[in-house]
Amino acid sequence: MGSKNSVAMGSVKPPLPVKEMPEPPVTFRGWLKWVGPALIVSSLSISGYEAMTAPLLGVRAWHQALWIFMIGCIMAVILAREIARWTISTGEDVFQAFSRVRPKHFWMIIWFLINTLMWMWPPWMLGFAAGFDKLTGGAIGPIWWATIGLTIVPVLYVFSKYVYRVMEYFFDLVIIITTIATIICFFALLVQYPAEAFEVAKGLFSFGVIPAGFGISMIVSTIVQPGGGTINLFYSMYLKEKGVGMAKYAGKVTGLIYAAEEISPVGSTFDTSDSAQINRFKRWLNYATWENIIVLFILCIFFVYVYAYAAYTVLRGQAVSGWQIPTLIAESLGRVIPIFYGFFLFSVAFALFDTQFGFFDAIARVAANTFHLELGIRKLSYRGWYFAFIFITWLIGITVTWTLGPGASPFIMWLMLQVFLAASAAIYIPLIVYVNNKYLAKEIRPHPVMSAILLIWGIVNLVATIAWILAYFRIIPGW
Repeated sequence: MGSKNSVAMGSVKPPLPVKEMPEPPVTFRGWLKWVGPALIVSSLSISGYEAMTAPLLGVRAWHQALWIFMIGCIMAVILAREIARWTISTGEDVFQAFSRVRPKHFWMIIWFLINTLMWMWPPWMLGFAAGFDKLTGGAIGPIWWATIGLTIVPVLYVFSKYVYRVMEYFFDLVIIITTIATIICFFALLVQYPAEAFEVAKGLFSFGVIPAGFGISMIVSTIVQPGGGTINLFYSMYLKEKGVGMAKYAGKVTGLIYAAEEISPVGSTFDTSDSAQINRFKRWLNYATWENIIVLFILCIFFVYVYAYAAYTVLRGQAVSGWQIPTLIAESLGRVIPIFYGFFLFSVAFALFDTQFGFFDAIARVAANTFHLELGIRKLSYRGWYFAFIFITWLIGITVTWTLGPGASPFIMWLMLQVFLAASAAIYIPLIVYVNNKYLAKEIRPHPVMSAILLIWGIVNLVATIAWILAYFRIIPGW
């Protein structure tokens, strides 16, 4: 039961202790220091889609379907706001929130299985490896590049003081490089193909138009962007590590050469009868909303638009797919700006590489939550479970990479993954709406309209999942 010193949130886990809501920054410069969690999510979100699927929209002249992607971006921002609502007010990630829902341990185990099976295999590394092999003239081969990439990630984590800081610095670098390359790409194209720039941009507002040949598999892969699957849920883990709102009181994951910090099974909340603290909560929530509007909406739309525009102008109608597309775009633009070939190809490959950074961490965090925090298996510390799964993920990645070989097609893997992304969203969206409305105090619950919009989006993802499966097995046409 709750008291004036604690607040009960369901009967599965202990009440949350009441602490002071931290004061948010008051200046623009102060807020800049808190930018990071949405940057990581957006970088994870755009890597595979921008490299392979978005350009395919241009190659096949499917740019009129870009409006689907834009709706996905809008919904991703709304979803991020509701995810942030929980973490800012409780200091817990949403996986901890789901573990409060009965039956006990059920949802934590479900999300451990979904998250691990979804992201354990490394198609992104195969794309990164293909890019770096191309850049180096086949000096060591793509398999060895994939092996090097898979190994660099856990080594950096082991020697980092705080794992999240390494992630944030690396993802910031990726976003900077990718943004510069994309801006150069846009203006290089604009000089040569100004009319096509407008033509492709109209696709963002061609609501209801489904281009010929744009089948169910492509519709689903566009609906689930940006993010998709549990990527959107990772945002709460990054807010927690950043120390936003009540997450200031949560422990952080450290590298193995540094002292471990305690990670509590429960977070903490604040006095919602205090108007000053409510105001602080709202300012933190507005920070999360605007960070996602700028990064997960504006930046992601810009990236995807430019990649579709580039493919539409230089590759339209050609029989190409997967990693061939960014390579050919780089070669074409390299004829205009010679140095751009290597820079553009490097930026795409680098963005795919950073994806593995995020998935190593996300698999390990959810596993540590499951076994240490929720199931209470304390033979290993939280950090012990975390690095155990970092090693397991690395080992599986190496095995899959060498088994598949250089002829594997990451685009096919990427396309097959999309149905699982939609299916998982259909499950977790109602859960997020439930925990925010069931367990949070009335003063900080979401507006009913926002909850209704999210539930409708959950239904859309469910319908998309069913349609994808029926079309794949040819029960209905149009896969």
